[in-house]
Amino acid sequence: MGFVTKLLSIFVPLIAVMIFHFQRDHILDEKQNEFLDEKFTMISEQFNRHLDSIVEQLNLFVSEQKEIVGTTNDEVKLKEENIAKKAENVAVTKEPVKESVQATTEKPTTEKVTNTPIKLAKRSESSRKCDLGNDLLITKEQLKQYNGEDPKKKIYLAFLGIVYDVSKGETHYSPGGSYSMFTAKDASRAFITGDFSEAGLTDDLTGIKTDSFNGVKEWSDFYEKSYRRVGRLVGAFYDQNGCPTEQVRFVEEQLEKAASDNLDDQYENELYPPCNMEFDQKKKETKFSCTKLSGGIKREWVGVPRQLFSLKNKKDFRCACVRDFGPETKVSIEYADEGEDEPRQEEYVGDLKNPRVREFEGCPATATECVVKNK
Repeated sequence: MGFVTKLLSIFVPLIAVMIFHFQRDHILDEKQNEFLDEKFTMISEQFNRHLDSIVEQLNLFVSEQKEIVGTTNDEVKLKEENIAKKAENVAVTKEPVKESVQATTEKPTTEKVTNTPIKLAKRSESSRKCDLGNDLLITKEQLKQYNGEDPKKKIYLAFLGIVYDVSKGETHYSPGGSYSMFTAKDASRAFITGDFSEAGLTDDLTGIKTDSFNGVKEWSDFYEKSYRRVGRLVGAFYDQNGCPTEQVRFVEEQLEKAASDNLDDQYENELYPPCNMEFDQKKKETKFSCTKLSGGIKREWVGVPRQLFSLKNKKDFRCACVRDFGPETKVSIEYADEGEDEPRQEEYVGDLKNPRVREFEGCPATATECVVKNK
């Protein structure tokens, strides 16, 4: 501010003189010119009197600025020197610090060391959160209320830990219906094994072999497409946070193995479509039937229900609709009985003579429906 003030004190009188000359040259009134001449003379005298002091002030100002610049440069040099000294100190103390660290590494102290991995693991599990999306988290006690007995409530069932609203199929799932044993619970084991006893109507899949998982995906796809998904059941497949348990991973592994072990399943299902199944809980019996759409395989023929045994485990079988007319699909070599000169004439009964195919006990050989008592 001092510098600006001093500059103004110099240039303001000069500007006043310039204005004076301008006014004098452009004003024609003689009296005004005389007045301006007197004013100019006065200003000139004042300017001359202050000119010397102004010059002195300018010289003093310039000398002061030189001193300030010099001082600032000195402070900068001091700061640079201090920084250099600090850098030297760091360089000097750097090596001893390394030695101190090495010494600590060679002789560690254990007084302050704490190791609590178990507590951390427990805290991590309890705080684990999973994205439920639109799924509700349902307990087994809550699921029991949706058994179809209360007409004001819907009918729910769970398969592999996923809860579905099967109310639109109340004919089958309401009390007394053919699938009522599945409602209000997770009976995944029964879907896989065909064991519809109280012991089989559970979500425990312990001991089930890989071959038995062949139809699991079909059941899962069926419920996903046919009924509304409600949520996840807290239990064998999902924990209290809705996160998958080891049993979910077990099912996924078994499905992968089953798929890799049965690459020809799709082809086999087309040859031997699965039967339709209806369960009667009161009578404790299962009805197998065949149609032109049974098993989801559309075809021109119906077939008859038969036991189709697995190639890998001869004790395991499923119900299949077997073609009962025309030549056999996979021709087996047959030989004439001893004493006959020529082979006997082939009977055209479709695939009924396949060694993997057997009749259900007590069922008519040509019937398209078969009722079997549950063991």
